[in-house]
Amino acid sequence: MPANDRTEKFGLDDDANVEDFMSRFSNPDTHVSPKEAAQRFEQFSQNRHPEFDQALKSYISQADPDTFTRAAQNLNPEERTGLAAGLKNAMQNAGIDVGAIARSLGLSSDDPRNMQADDLGRLAGYAQQNAPKALQQTAQDQPFFVKALGNPLVQGALAIMAARYLSKRNR
Repeated sequence: MPANDRTEKFGLDDDANVEDFMSRFSNPDTHVSPKEAAQRFEQFSQNRHPEFDQALKSYISQADPDTFTRAAQNLNPEERTGLAAGLKNAMQNAGIDVGAIARSLGLSSDDPRNMQADDLGRLAGYAQQNAPKALQQTAQDQPFFVKALGNPLVQGALAIMAARYLSKRNR
């Protein structure tokens, strides 16, 4: 069966569907709408596609630390508290004294219920540089954080996934 016939079964043949999307996304001469990219990102996130976690980790390790503050500003107070608690716990499990770090960063509080968006952004930036696995694990455990990181994360993670997917396919 020709590849084009196979990829027309969107939703019925997931491998063909993924292959078609990755091929189109990685081709600079092909347009993939931001809406489709966001939907695909959501699908990969929910289904834990094999390349998704690796792409997410890679993107988060390369993101501009200001990205985390902007993402924290996009969270509602309950989400911000949940993210702060998750990050604090992950950092503590990595042996980091979050209270001391909070003081050295000049955070208004190390209590997740009282952290402001800029506090959480700076703590996430610190974690990116000094405890990347804690930040990556927190992002995996808190899917709303991934959404709050927004379109640059979607595009960056999908680009990483597309490159890896296509390199494996072409072996």
